[in-house]
Amino acid sequence: MPRFDRLFDWHGAVTARSVPVLTEPRLRIRGLGAMIVLLMIAVFGRCLFLEIFEGDDFRAVATRVRSEVAHQAAPRGRILSRAGTPLAEDDVVLAVAVDYRYLRHTPDERWLRRLARRRLRERSSAATAAISRRSASRTLAAEVNRLRVEHAEMHRRLAELCQVAPEEWLARRTRIEDRITRMAERVNRQRQRRYADQRAARDVDRGPADSSWGGVLVDAVVRMFAPPDELPPPRIVLREEVTSHVIALAPSPAVAERIEQHPAQFPGVEIERVPVRNYPRGDVAAHIVGYLGPASAAADSREDFVSDEVVSDETADQAVLDAPVGVTGIEHAHEARLRGRPGLEVHRRDAAGDLLSKRATRAPVPGSDVRLTIDVALQSFAEQLLDDVQARRRSSRIHSPSEPAVGNFGGGSILVMDVASGELAACASAPRFDPNDFVRGGAFWFTAGEPRRRALSDPNRVLFHRALDMALPPGSVFKPLVAVALLESDDFDPEAPLVCRGYLRQPNAQRCYLFRRYGVGHGPLTLADALAQSCNVYFYHHASRLGPQPLVGWAARFGFGQRSGLDLPSEATGNLATPRAVREQRGRPWRTSDTEAMAIGQGTMTATPLQIARMMAALADEGRLVRPRLLADSASNISTPTVALRPRTLAVVREGLRRAVADRAGTAERAFRGLGVEVAGKTGTAEVAVGEQDHAWFAGYAPAESPRYVFVVALEHAGGGGDVAAPLARRLVAAMNRLGYFDREPRVTAASGR
Repeated sequence: MPRFDRLFDWHGAVTARSVPVLTEPRLRIRGLGAMIVLLMIAVFGRCLFLEIFEGDDFRAVATRVRSEVAHQAAPRGRILSRAGTPLAEDDVVLAVAVDYRYLRHTPDERWLRRLARRRLRERSSAATAAISRRSASRTLAAEVNRLRVEHAEMHRRLAELCQVAPEEWLARRTRIEDRITRMAERVNRQRQRRYADQRAARDVDRGPADSSWGGVLVDAVVRMFAPPDELPPPRIVLREEVTSHVIALAPSPAVAERIEQHPAQFPGVEIERVPVRNYPRGDVAAHIVGYLGPASAAADSREDFVSDEVVSDETADQAVLDAPVGVTGIEHAHEARLRGRPGLEVHRRDAAGDLLSKRATRAPVPGSDVRLTIDVALQSFAEQLLDDVQARRRSSRIHSPSEPAVGNFGGGSILVMDVASGELAACASAPRFDPNDFVRGGAFWFTAGEPRRRALSDPNRVLFHRALDMALPPGSVFKPLVAVALLESDDFDPEAPLVCRGYLRQPNAQRCYLFRRYGVGHGPLTLADALAQSCNVYFYHHASRLGPQPLVGWAARFGFGQRSGLDLPSEATGNLATPRAVREQRGRPWRTSDTEAMAIGQGTMTATPLQIARMMAALADEGRLVRPRLLADSASNISTPTVALRPRTLAVVREGLRRAVADRAGTAERAFRGLGVEVAGKTGTAEVAVGEQDHAWFAGYAPAESPRYVFVVALEHAGGGGDVAAPLARRLVAAMNRLGYFDREPRVTAASGR
């Protein structure tokens, strides 16, 4: 046993009042050596322990192959016309896809260094194995820089091969990277927030700390021997961060072959076959068909990260695929039906995340087709009618006397609906858009935001579905409903004449269109005469005596101020003016002038073309308020409410609508003269603000004696209904006649029994 008095100078330490020091160098070196040996023995023992008892576990973790489920989007179902013409279908095209790690504008530094080390190991030899650590560091840095240059050059070659400008190629990469970065940040931020909340809850459970010296001492001892706190959770790696993303569509076969045959020149690049939505008829029925766009932002918040386990088929079916979805129209309303069932593919990756193999476990199941009631020929003709009006207004203000210049045409719609079944044979809206722009968008669906922004900023509002969402003052096309309210009252005589002098009380207010244009009145009129000649004074006079409640009540029964139940989710309700609404919105009671304005479809009253079509169909079909529909395979036996009307009411109103087209004094007689098909209908001219052109309407049905189809023409800021809308309606009916719409036998439907 060594003598410690030799090792330390205790006397000197006491004299100097300092800590004892080691005085003999030889013994000091031996002591340090012994300490080093003990430490080495401890480290070696620990390594030996880990190798013997836990080595297999560590090797398994290091070489573990992870399996993950990749979802393959199923081809969407087709959207077909009534005759089976495809309006939307999927085309399978080649696409250039780049691994996200190679795609990033600024690659991950750790991934680059790992890739550089792998390349150095592959080129290593016995001669280079003995390089110094400093040389190895310089070599690794040089290899990392070489990888950066190669990646930049690869993207330059890819952009050139795909015939994409370098700026656009960089913009596509940036869009993809920004989107996935936002997804990853959102998911990890939510996870960190949950961790902080759980830790705060644990601190609350511990209770307040004891501030006394004894409590502090006890707490210190407890913390010294207690297990360490749970570490923050590791970062979640999204599946999108280790998979490939489409960056260019439809490369030529030569380009695809070059990429596939030279993988060393294009690392991380694959040629995939992807379904891409195609709209063969372009903008035909665009508002009905709709378009595709990126999945909703809610899908981005999912924790779709790489898992070590293969999830079940049921779990995969619930996953949100990174694929375009329906945004508007039928594409949106029937997304679940069109989308189909996604396929499953198991990807095996090594610890570095590199793909080892793929194995398909379930093939994609295409979505179901959706057949519409739309007749492509009639739809195209109706859209062409609207386009012609718009083109004439834009090109020139000089027109023939039959169609005088009335200013700029803002837009419009044309509807054709089966009276019995409610099937829409045409539902045209102008101006329109091409859904293909939202799908291809210069690259793939993730670039659809730019076409959408352009469409939203278009002053013509091309995305606005005017057939369903355009709520305008109906003008005189609302008068048939006012006639119903009058006829259903007990003290009204439709044969009692009323003399129209052109205005109700004073020449400068509440006038007839005839007086405003020619300075004369209609003379003595019955109700049928007033409908045929569209006399405002007649309806002013009798509506003011009737009061607002019957008008509001009958308008509600005919579906005004409410949705019709069409197959599309987007549909305006219009505005049904009521005394209560006037009191709440304007802070005043209902006045007689409000009743008089409502009697001619003016004031705060607004309606959509579809609501006017339902009203006309009910008048043509014994008061049945049919539910419009666009799906040919939807149930035709849906119960249809019937507005109870007296036979005399229907007879008088129908007579007035027939005479509006057949009589010389009728407002639509000139437009339909010599057509060859008996038509009943009503013109409408809705006045707007001073300095703007009126809205033009025509609503009718044909044949007049046995109605089969109802049609509505509504034009924004186009002028008089008899001058502009009625001529378009005539051309529409003529086309329907050529297409054989009035030659067929009446169809039997479960709803009508006909």
